[in-house]
Amino acid sequence: MNRLILPAIVTFLTGTFLNAQVADIALQPTHEGQMIEKSASLAMEVRNVDSAYARIVRIVDEKDAEITSSTISETGSEPDLKISRADLSIITSPENFSALLTELEELGVLTEKEVYGYDVTEEYHRLRAEYYSQLALKSRLSRHANRSGNVNTVLMLEEDLERIENEIRRIQSRITHLESATTESNINLVITRKTAVTMSGWEKTTRWFFGGLAAVAVLAPIAGLGLLITWLVVLIARKKKKS
Repeated sequence: MNRLILPAIVTFLTGTFLNAQVADIALQPTHEGQMIEKSASLAMEVRNVDSAYARIVRIVDEKDAEITSSTISETGSEPDLKISRADLSIITSPENFSALLTELEELGVLTEKEVYGYDVTEEYHRLRAEYYSQLALKSRLSRHANRSGNVNTVLMLEEDLERIENEIRRIQSRITHLESATTESNINLVITRKTAVTMSGWEKTTRWFFGGLAAVAVLAPIAGLGLLITWLVVLIARKKKKS
C-alpha cells in the first residue's frame, strides 16, 4: 500500500509546484533586445543645500523618477568650518537615466562621478533557458517517482528533487533581479556646502584662552621632565668632579 501511496504523494506535490513555477515565469514576457543594468554615483558642492535639494525634487518629478531615500545633515569637521550635506537615492527608467544625470550635474561643481553600465542580455537569456531545463528535469524525475514502486528509489528521487527546487529558486531570484535592475536605474547623489564659521571677538578670545590652557597642560609635564633630567645630569657631573 505504502509503495503506491508515497510515489503518488510525491508526484502530486512536485507536480503542483512545477505547474506554479511554469505559470509564474510564463506570465513574464521575455525581454527583447539589449538589457543594460545602469547605475551612477555623483558627489558635488553646491551654493545652498536646501535650495539644491528643492531643485532636485522638481527635476526628479519632471523626469517621472522617484527619490527612495534622503537624509540632510550638518556637521563641523573643523573648528571654523560648517558642512551641510544631503544624501539621496533616486530610481528612474533607463530611458530617462542620461537626461536626469545631465540635469543633476548642473546643480553644482562635480567632485566625484561614477557611471556603470552592464550588459546582462546574455546572462538573462541563459538563465531562462537553464530555468526551463531544470523544470523539465524535475518533471521527468516526478514521473519516474510515480512509476517506481520502490520506496528507497522514491526517497532518493526526493533528494534530487529538493536539490533541483533549490536551484530553480536561485535562478528565479536572479532572473527577477535582472528584470528589476534593467527596468529601473539607480542614482546615488551627495551634495555638500562648506561654510566658514564667523566668530565674535569674545568667542575668539575665549578660544585663544582655553587653547593656551590646553597647550600649557600638555607642555608643562614635558618641561618639568626636561628640568628634572637636566638637574640629574648636573648632579652626576658634580659628583664625578669631586671624586
